[in-house]
Amino acid sequence: MKNIKFLSLVALMSVGAIFLTNCGPETVEAPKPIVNFLADAKYVSANSSLAASSDFTIGITATHSSTLSMLTISKAINGGAAVIEKEEELSGNTLAIYEYKGVTEASTGTEVYTFTVADKSGNSTSKTITITNIGDPGLNLLDLTVDNNGDFFKVYNFRAPTGFLGAYYLGQGPMAYNDPNSQKDIQDSTAVGEKWVGRWTSRNGSTFKKIPADKWNTITNDATITAAWAAATGEVSVITLKEGDAYLVNIKGTSTKFAAVLITALDKTVAPKEFAQFVYKIQQ
Repeated sequence: MKNIKFLSLVALMSVGAIFLTNCGPETVEAPKPIVNFLADAKYVSANSSLAASSDFTIGITATHSSTLSMLTISKAINGGAAVIEKEEELSGNTLAIYEYKGVTEASTGTEVYTFTVADKSGNSTSKTITITNIGDPGLNLLDLTVDNNGDFFKVYNFRAPTGFLGAYYLGQGPMAYNDPNSQKDIQDSTAVGEKWVGRWTSRNGSTFKKIPADKWNTITNDATITAAWAAATGEVSVITLKEGDAYLVNIKGTSTKFAAVLITALDKTVAPKEFAQFVYKIQQ
């Protein structure tokens, strides 16, 4: 009987020890820096395809509850070992903007860029961007921001008075309602009696794909615009515009010539003379 009581006491003590152990203090992970890529149009902010020997810029910011100590940037080519490109000493708890300017390799492959921000205690956060090097860039795109008169490119409400042109021939200029449809890569699609909403279509079979605006700066030549079209989804024949939107255009739908269009303003000040203002790039 005594042995049974003794064993019961031991069992109770063991259970109590388990509860005491489980209720002990938990290990709290030390805070780490918060790192973000800048998404402005001039930066590469996500995995991208670029031609060989292309210049690019990656922008980052970082914040932390503790003092930042070091930024390390490394590069790995085609799955090889990462090699440190740069080390920058930091101070304070905020890295407002840091710009890394790089150039892709001279041949095809993958290039992984890793950005590591650490504090004085060694707590760190790493973020990576993979650039797919697509090789021969081909010809540079024509980068068009104003016409020969120094005016911004515009497509007006198709119901606007004579002289306010509602269609556009990419690489050539604005088109009137009675110009050949075969040349109207872009045309405003406002119907009779409809309030202008900023909507485009085409009269020659051209189609559109929306792309992130931060891809705009990476599309500079034949290789990058062709790769961007292949990577984008959602090919459509009608688009409703918003300021800051970027689109690829498959001219005449033949996949032999592409353009990229960035909407810079939508002006609804005077009806029916509303217009969409834009800049564009086009293959030569």
